[in-house]
Amino acid sequence: MHLYNKTAAFKACSSTCPDLGIKAYEKLVNHGQHKILVLLMNRLQINRWHNSLKTEKAGPLHLYTYFGFVQRELTKYWPLAEKYLPPGQPVLSPIYLTMETAQYLTATLVENYRQRGYLRDIISPVDRLAMQIADSRGKAALNGLDWQNIGQRLKAAWSGAETKTAVFEQAQEIIGEYRAICLQQRILDYPLAVEIYNRLLADQLYRQHLNREFNHLIVENLEETAPAAQDLISVLLEEAQTALLIYVKDGGHGIFFGADPFSAKNLTVGLSQESYPDCPACSEKTYRWAEALKQAVKNRPTQPQPCPILGKPVFTDLRSEMIREVGQRLLELLRQGIPARQIVLIAPHVDKVLEFSLNLILAAKGYRIDNITRSRRLLDEPFTLALITLAVLAHPEWTLQAGFGDLAETLRLILSTDPVRAGLLAELLTDRQGNLPVPDIDLQARIGPSVMAKYNLLSNWLADYRSQPGLTIEAFLQRVFGEILSPLAPAAEQIYSCRQLLASAIKFSQAIESLPELFPGPAGKYFIEMIKQGTVAAETLEQPEPDKNSVILATPYAYLLNCDSSRVQFWLDSSGEAWFNSDARELSNPHVLSRRWVPGTVWTGDIDQVIRLDKAARTVGALAHRCQEKLITAGSTYSSFGWEQFGRLQDIIEQTTDFSSH
Repeated sequence: MHLYNKTAAFKACSSTCPDLGIKAYEKLVNHGQHKILVLLMNRLQINRWHNSLKTEKAGPLHLYTYFGFVQRELTKYWPLAEKYLPPGQPVLSPIYLTMETAQYLTATLVENYRQRGYLRDIISPVDRLAMQIADSRGKAALNGLDWQNIGQRLKAAWSGAETKTAVFEQAQEIIGEYRAICLQQRILDYPLAVEIYNRLLADQLYRQHLNREFNHLIVENLEETAPAAQDLISVLLEEAQTALLIYVKDGGHGIFFGADPFSAKNLTVGLSQESYPDCPACSEKTYRWAEALKQAVKNRPTQPQPCPILGKPVFTDLRSEMIREVGQRLLELLRQGIPARQIVLIAPHVDKVLEFSLNLILAAKGYRIDNITRSRRLLDEPFTLALITLAVLAHPEWTLQAGFGDLAETLRLILSTDPVRAGLLAELLTDRQGNLPVPDIDLQARIGPSVMAKYNLLSNWLADYRSQPGLTIEAFLQRVFGEILSPLAPAAEQIYSCRQLLASAIKFSQAIESLPELFPGPAGKYFIEMIKQGTVAAETLEQPEPDKNSVILATPYAYLLNCDSSRVQFWLDSSGEAWFNSDARELSNPHVLSRRWVPGTVWTGDIDQVIRLDKAARTVGALAHRCQEKLITAGSTYSSFGWEQFGRLQDIIEQTTDFSSH
């Protein structure tokens, strides 16, 4: 990038010139420029920038994700933004909801409406409907669409039975009440914050402040930005002295989450163009094969190409056999000296069976699985499960229940005992979740004096806690961790999960306590209820350094957003249909709720199929670009549920590959 140019840089893949933006930033700083705004894709990129910048002259760093920047601007210019809102509770700055709190609030409303007969034509559970409604609100905000037209837009695209169209109007009513509740209390979730910022961005006074604050703009992964972020970039481009927009050609994987790589490219028109065509992570032959594979996935004619990285596939009758065979292949690669972090297992859906089974195989040789998907539940972490279970036992007045499995795992951890003894005590507790019952003489003998002593200490701790005035949920969690869990010497990852739970509790309480009519009573009860419903861990804190002896397990999207390349890739469940999943849901469709959708167009099976194949082609092509040495596919005739599978990915790979050179 020349010092006073506005440049669009097109990279072949993410591993092409990975420090392009950082070098441009350092060049600006070394020439005395400091008013630089950098928009990045996620927290991982922000961390990489912080760790990689090498300049002693830099002023304050302005490194943000789009939503991080939105939050910063709304907080800073709240008096200006608030004039666009209906009357509500006066506040100095808004409260921002975490994803899990917003989903819980939405689910509470959905449950209330379902009791009144709403959404009965949809069989999905409440939490899934709540997520879809939140998704639709998010897509509308990110595309600058009027929230009042969400239901009508989805209804107009509906091609199913006319009798089921009422659900869209009902969803719209739920959206209206949700917004009214949040705006009254000045509580903002992601869609509301984006919606309000869209209005603020149109304010001329605000634009003047924005353009005075930043003279230079750098955007990484322009192709992963949503239209609302592109509006911000467009405004900044008008007055910026310099700009560098980096567009990765094999990107655009976040369409389901609101990205629009097609409109993003329009921002590069009129800018100086730089091209970086090489993809250093893969050979030229592999790159050509990947391009052929993309065409084949889209059912377009193509010539078979040699693929030097394609290894012998794994294919078995049962999925459990496939997982065992993959585990053995992993151990063989590790014995050959390939670092664990350079091996990645990619599955369209990462389930507990897959993760647990592979962990079991690897643990015997001192390795483990690092699941980098963002769908991990807080309940899946043993130390956070213990915090949650103890909260239930310590507050019987909340009338919440701890299941046998949760009790057994918690007692096994706290009492440092084996699963059998923990199970015996958990069975005793299952039906009596007030004071811990005293085991009879026979059971005490089976448990043993050492474990019984620890059990009695836990029982006394709970009785002592209940005899005193109750604590807030955040204070309770801190006390439990300090007095019961920290002596167990938790690892860094376990400490992180507990910190994450505590951070979520603090933010949750702040929001819920402002809504006493909807949530009467202590916020802690609702927080534990929310977590027990299976809430995923929000990306709120810095994660510990990954274990060098861990093999990466990820969905394609998680891998593409977090990893530049790997020496070895496994594509798991290649015989399943999940590699070709649809983006459309009952109450959400990112394509219908995009700016490019023509209102009134009907969403048909043909449109859905074209988009599925296009997404799958983009995914497998980008994955192949990131594979350096070996690609191994793995499939099975039957799924974990015993259903025969007819996915086409494995067949397409074989048809695309010229094996004559193997």
